[in-house]
Amino acid sequence: MLNKQREEAVVTLCRELIQRQSYSGDEGAAVEKMKCAFHELGYDDVFVDSYGNVVGQIRGRRPGKSILLDGHIDTVPVPKPSKWKHAPFSGELEGGKIYGRGASNMKGALSAMISAAGFFAADNAKDFAGNIYVAGVVHEECFEGSAGAG
Repeated sequence: MLNKQREEAVVTLCRELIQRQSYSGDEGAAVEKMKCAFHELGYDDVFVDSYGNVVGQIRGRRPGKSILLDGHIDTVPVPKPSKWKHAPFSGELEGGKIYGRGASNMKGALSAMISAAGFFAADNAKDFAGNIYVAGVVHEECFEGSAGAG
């Protein structure tokens, strides 16, 4: 039963992230949802930097290396919502699939990372070496590849 509850928690988080439109430069609503998820899952620290990136930290009880799980929060715009079978920001669940802008790129993956780290820490009472960080970064869609552009 615990696994089913966890699966439902990941699906719910994904749907809630999709329901928060997060075009590049306007990711605040999704950041707030991620902050809530970090707190609910027992992360030790949560912070948002000056750019708007959000990071959750879980501290292991023993010294060791850190790991960073990272994904972007922003999505590209939806120019013609009427062309979508499901509303782009509905997060509808149909036939075991979640529909909406960002479901596969990359709100689904972020939901899985946030949840998996929290579940791991809880299952082990944080008795592991090092720290786990999960970051939700902003502006990926508009800056990807721009470093080499010229």
